[in-house]
Amino acid sequence: MPEIQEGEISNATVSNAIAHIKQEYGSVENGPRCITAYGDLTEAEKEADAKIKRANAKGYVNGDEGLPSGTNAQLGLPIELKLNNKSVRALQRGMTSRQTPILFGTELEPPGGYTDLQLLEVITSPRNVIVKLHPRLYLQVQLLTATAVNVYTQDAFHNGLMRVSRQIRKFSITLALDFGAFVLAFVSSDGITQFHWASRMEDLPAKHADPVRDFGAYLSRFVAWLSVHSPSTKRAAQEVIRGAGEIFPGIGMYTVNELFARAGLPIDLPDHLLWSCICCVARLLEALWTVHAVASERVQTLLSPMLAGGLTLGVTVPQRVEYAQSLLVYGKHQMKSTSRMREQCDEYNECISKSETPVHHVFEPSLIASALQKPAGPNLSHLIFKSEDRDILSGTSDPLTHYAHSKGLLHTCGQHVHPITDKPRFLDISSYKKSKVTTCMILIKKKHMWSLMNPNQAWGIGSIESSEDKACMLFHSRVTNSVKEVIGPRDYVGMPRRITMGRSTVLMVCNFDPRLPPRFMNQVLKQVRKIRPDTAARWEKEHKAWLALVEKAHPTLVEKPNCSAPQDNRQDEDASGPARKKQRMSADKRMAMAYGIQQALNRA
Repeated sequence: MPEIQEGEISNATVSNAIAHIKQEYGSVENGPRCITAYGDLTEAEKEADAKIKRANAKGYVNGDEGLPSGTNAQLGLPIELKLNNKSVRALQRGMTSRQTPILFGTELEPPGGYTDLQLLEVITSPRNVIVKLHPRLYLQVQLLTATAVNVYTQDAFHNGLMRVSRQIRKFSITLALDFGAFVLAFVSSDGITQFHWASRMEDLPAKHADPVRDFGAYLSRFVAWLSVHSPSTKRAAQEVIRGAGEIFPGIGMYTVNELFARAGLPIDLPDHLLWSCICCVARLLEALWTVHAVASERVQTLLSPMLAGGLTLGVTVPQRVEYAQSLLVYGKHQMKSTSRMREQCDEYNECISKSETPVHHVFEPSLIASALQKPAGPNLSHLIFKSEDRDILSGTSDPLTHYAHSKGLLHTCGQHVHPITDKPRFLDISSYKKSKVTTCMILIKKKHMWSLMNPNQAWGIGSIESSEDKACMLFHSRVTNSVKEVIGPRDYVGMPRRITMGRSTVLMVCNFDPRLPPRFMNQVLKQVRKIRPDTAARWEKEHKAWLALVEKAHPTLVEKPNCSAPQDNRQDEDASGPARKKQRMSADKRMAMAYGIQQALNRA
């Protein structure tokens, strides 16, 4: 699922488009109106549509004309989602057990249909993008599994994405709203995106609690969840947290490592030990507030370099690698730390090496200083650090303290926090330049997790990985030596690539972008061949097969470049001589032919 920073970038991308509208048109009300919508079909939908069309061809008409797909469906291209089509209205997306329609129902449809829709407002919410498209129409897009948002120019969308099949570009367009001046698209690696439409914000499904906006309300919701949670002795707490998305929004495979590093919690800490210590719980929640606040603060810093032409997201390889600077511990060989943090780490890992259970965790309060000093909302510092007056604790008004008092957990206040962390409590940022601590990579249920604290064998949850395995999983190594997306908003599903050759820099919106000369895709394939020759070969094979399908569907549109050998002056040679040996076509020539086919398709 998209994690905190990916969700922030998705919302910021839409906000940037709205800012562009205000700048170009004066106000959002004067901005462009929606023309139509597009989307990819699933294989099951293509088969069902073909069945309907075969039945109609035989005269078995049941009032369903099928999807307005035409040749596009045959080629795996997006289709136009026409509102007057019965089959389009029936299209659904989302989790298998609770799918919802892609488009709004007839009861919500504005009088003018698509043309009444404008990009008016975006309401930020963890794991959701909520867009106001009409005074009485809201769209909530749940960012499930691997879903992202991008805003494309007309050229990039219609002459790029719309001309390449889902199988070739390696991601689906679940819904794209064409506003003429630009196209707002929701893309997904697996096609699983949940759409909800409503006439009022209040009618949308329950949104995830936002710790930063209202920490008090979030604590109430968390305590309600904790009150019914059954702690496990066999599962790691981080695994439980990753699975509780409604309570811990945006905490996934890499952010949970950052969360535990800020909270000073071992990544292999068992579930039951976390929730039985109110000090650990308080540190976790204040760290959660910090992670959300930091993601919100740095969103513009991350977004600005990614914008190509002011609207469309696109990144270079160096920008992908650069995201490691935004991480504390995940995929890092060493973590910047304070001297007292290094001291705690040495003490903790020494106990682990002696098969002893450490008394103190590796906790640096400065990493959650913004949360412990927040201007509004409950502050949980009294649960984190030792307090002499327990009567004051019992009278504190926040929901977590009330819960701890009712469960008899106040005696665990300050537990596992080293005394040196309160003298002084917060350190200057310059202190982080004085020391570095080597991280360890821990394998937990086939997942690679990162921490400063070595795994506790007494818990039996994780095992430390070798330095060789760790080197392969470092962030820089994964970005430069992997074909698939890694982590972070700059390396997410459907992210266009900026490719530079000589003095030319182009934006490739997908694999085999037909707008670009073949040499740019050749450069991509060259890099892929170095890492995964089999993947490069498969991509070329799939693209060649798809072009053959295009040629078969549009035989009159294909204009093959003249690739025959140049004529020379030996015109008088005997034509009846031995046949010339068939020459093998080079990769460059094959790409040139493919480019010619794509250009012919574009002109159609």
